[in-house]
Amino acid sequence: MTAHKSHDLGLRAVARVRGVRERDSRIGLQQALVATQQREDEAAQAQARLDRSPAFVQGSSADFYAQRAALAALAAQVRRRRELAEASRANTEEAQRRWQHDRSRLRAVELLLDRRLEARRAEATRRENHELDDIAAQRWLRRRHSAPDGGDAA
Repeated sequence: MTAHKSHDLGLRAVARVRGVRERDSRIGLQQALVATQQREDEAAQAQARLDRSPAFVQGSSADFYAQRAALAALAAQVRRRRELAEASRANTEEAQRRWQHDRSRLRAVELLLDRRLEARRAEATRRENHELDDIAAQRWLRRRHSAPDGGDAA
């Protein structure tokens, strides 16, 4: 086995590893996107519950304080849901960055493999053309030497 083929085997192994890493980070990004959407939906639902809660119109002071405590609990839940949604968005951005990094590293190895393959093809074509030129030159020399007057037998 020639050196470039054994070297390409190593690059192909690197490409496989980077391919697995890219796939894993893409799956992680997809999961992060789903989680973020879920957290944002939960935050929107909590805000909607808070928005739909009735205003205090009448009742005892105990009723007023009870409704106020319930509204404060709803507002705290809205804040917690928004914080979770924001943290989830940050995780998604990190997952996006990681996936793009892994994808670019995989693409770099794939491009290198493509370039090497193209270089080997070009070298094979060059060798083939050289061989065909040699064959044509040999045929020309044979025709020239086999001609009765030593000239061109065309």
